[in-house]
Amino acid sequence: DNDAGDKETYMEHNGKEPWKKSPQNGFARLKDTYLTNENPFFDGTARRVATTDDASSVSSCHWIPRIAKSGSYAVYVTYQNLPDNVSDAVYVVTHGGIDTRIRVNQQMGGGTWVYLGTFHFNKGHSLKNSISLTNLSSQKGSISADAVRLGGGMGNIARGNDLESEQTSGLPRYLEGARYFAQWSGMPDAVFDTKDGFNDYADDINARSNSLNYLGGGSTYIPDSQGTHVPFELSVAVHSDAGIASGNEVIGTLAVHTTENDTAAVTFRSGISRYASSDLASLLQYTVCNDLSQSLGRTWTRREIFDRNYSETRLPEVPSAIIEMLSHQNFTDMRYGHDPNFKFLISRAIYKAILRFVCNQHGTSCTVQPLPIRNFAACLQPDGKVLLSWLPTDDSLEPSARPDGYIVYMRRDGEDFDNGTVIRGTTAASISIPSDVIYSFKVCAFNEGGKSFPSEELSVMHASGATKEVMIVNGFTRLSAPAVVNDSRGMGFDLDADLGVAYRQSPEYCGRQLNFDPSATRGEGPDGFGYSDTELQGTMIAGNTFDYPYLHGRAIARNRHCSFSSCSMDALVGGGIDLNSYKAVDLIFGLQKDCGESSIVSYKTFTPQLRTLIENYLKQGGSLLVSGSYLTSDLKNRHEHDFAAHILHYAPSETTAYPPTHS
Repeated sequence: DNDAGDKETYMEHNGKEPWKKSPQNGFARLKDTYLTNENPFFDGTARRVATTDDASSVSSCHWIPRIAKSGSYAVYVTYQNLPDNVSDAVYVVTHGGIDTRIRVNQQMGGGTWVYLGTFHFNKGHSLKNSISLTNLSSQKGSISADAVRLGGGMGNIARGNDLESEQTSGLPRYLEGARYFAQWSGMPDAVFDTKDGFNDYADDINARSNSLNYLGGGSTYIPDSQGTHVPFELSVAVHSDAGIASGNEVIGTLAVHTTENDTAAVTFRSGISRYASSDLASLLQYTVCNDLSQSLGRTWTRREIFDRNYSETRLPEVPSAIIEMLSHQNFTDMRYGHDPNFKFLISRAIYKAILRFVCNQHGTSCTVQPLPIRNFAACLQPDGKVLLSWLPTDDSLEPSARPDGYIVYMRRDGEDFDNGTVIRGTTAASISIPSDVIYSFKVCAFNEGGKSFPSEELSVMHASGATKEVMIVNGFTRLSAPAVVNDSRGMGFDLDADLGVAYRQSPEYCGRQLNFDPSATRGEGPDGFGYSDTELQGTMIAGNTFDYPYLHGRAIARNRHCSFSSCSMDALVGGGIDLNSYKAVDLIFGLQKDCGESSIVSYKTFTPQLRTLIENYLKQGGSLLVSGSYLTSDLKNRHEHDFAAHILHYAPSETTAYPPTHS
């Protein structure tokens, strides 16, 4: 921050136009804890500079944080709403030596935190891990600079019955409610202090809608109020509901909207009919239920659409809806709900509904972003280059989700991923790399609707003195809920038996389930079905990071006579890899296993196709290293046991009786 008084973490350079003090207050962190009615955005100053289109005489400012630990950090900036702000202020985030340019429209969103993205920063204090801003612009006006924040931080809003007893939650900010974040983000007191400080629960609900109205004030959609001019077009609150179904049935999805507000108005302040909220609610529910029914092969129950007086659908001055995705009380709903694959399906359905609603409002057609690529491989070539290859993933639910092209991201060992190279008209790329350095790659598909989720990360290294090459196969693709209990012991989830596998990481568990009795009371407390402990509250649980070829490759790289390539399991099984070209195969299984009811996707380790490939490879004299946590327990039938015993030369530690099989 410019107010911190630390010339090593904030510095300015004056070109033709000098930096000056802004006429408005800015952010300053003057204390560790904030009490009621204290706003950090009133405590400091901000800077401003006139723009220039002359690149040779720019003024700049730099924020150079001291990074205590290497890792990924969210980057937020704040600036002031000035009448002559320009819409093309360019921040440069330098992360691990890579420069990423981000254009920010400073005509909106001032006086609060604006998220730029999440980046990997290395430990230390260096310009290679910094944020900068210049006054170079195509427009005549001003550029504003204030503070930069890395990460969410710990909660610092103190609450209590009186000033002497007020204290913070002791939790990371992302686990706190919206009421406290709104205060830390510079919202006016009226946004989050709606009950005279005596009901934080109600404040938390109201703060979400009130924040939207404040941030959108002065925009096309909320033109008659003061705010930060962000043109929010809608509001969606994503909930889980209560309810119990019999047997294996699901409760399903319900939607809520509010036709009239507190003044009985049936239009928003923009003139848009409040019945647009009904359209939004209906589209959300239809898309979720349709997509889930087709994807799961069972009917996902379409419940009611309520026109009810709820704060989250009454207060927003834009079309709004609540989507009650599923029941957190119903075992079958939550068996799906804890599965990251299901979370992706329902999230994509909500995204598609929002996209269609916005496009319908503007009278335009819509294109849905592609699904992640498949059959990814990174193979060294005789000329020293690396050949990347992949295939698009068809979306059977959405014909418009076809890729128009791909973005290949590359990372040199010790640096962050670059900003990508666009590839069109092909599903392959040949890239030159120097010897004796590990390079990692990932690919996103794109079209007019946006980018897909990234692929898994693959790594390669060409050793200058190499006499042999290893193929690393990533067979750890599992994502799942915890171990499902659905037998004489009761119903629920056993975290001790299997914690499940999250996508990258997740804080979703409050603790181990203690009450597995489905006939128990449905109320809260130890006597209630599903009651859980609290020992994991606030704990981030590690999941599948999809970057394991790099970790194994680092170990292989210590052998200076060994190069390595890597591929995904589907690329190998799909026939894109000739294992006989490699001296050895390193097969990574990690936590891969057939997890039954815990996932809607099968994650078998040694499938019939893989068993055939391995057997043929070993018969040709190849060498195989297999690692994983469930290599023995995932053997489910006689054929798999025989494969392990006679081909891999290992067997379960105890005699296992296998059911007859014809596979």
